[in-house]
Parts: sequence; structure tokens; C-alpha cells
Amino acid sequence: IKGSYSKNQPEGIWEYYFESGQIKNRALFSKNATTYWWYYFEEGGLKKEGNLIDDLEEGNWKYYYQNQKLLLCLS
Repeated sequence: IKGSYSKNQPEGIWEYYFESGQIKNRALFSKNATTYWWYYFEEGGLKKEGNLIDDLEEGNWKYYYQNQKLLLCLS
């Protein structure tokens, strides 16, 4: 895991990794408790992305096939 804190709260971009070293997910933390997340397939490529508010999916979420074509967009 890579990231930084400000006043004991996560701040800015955080990165999480699979044991293989590949990126697992990224998060952009904001001060209003909204966090934008990107999740990746272990083999590479974006899996899904969207906002989490208090650990719940909120608003638009996009889900992708492993070939990076859009599978589904939920609002």
C-alpha cells in the first residue's frame, strides 16, 4: 500500500497491490468522505470505477470486461 495521511485521515492518491506486485486498486481520497476508486484485474486493465461514500457505491459506476470494453454503467 502507498499513500499519505493528513491529520490522521487518508489524503490524495492511495495505491493497493496484489501479491504479484500488480496494481489492485487506486483511491483518490477527498476531505468530504467521498472517495473515487479504480479497481484492476490482476492480469492488468481496469475492472471498475466509481465513488464510494462511507464504503458504499454511490452515483455512476462503470464496469469493464478484461479487454477494456465497457460492460455496464450504473447510476
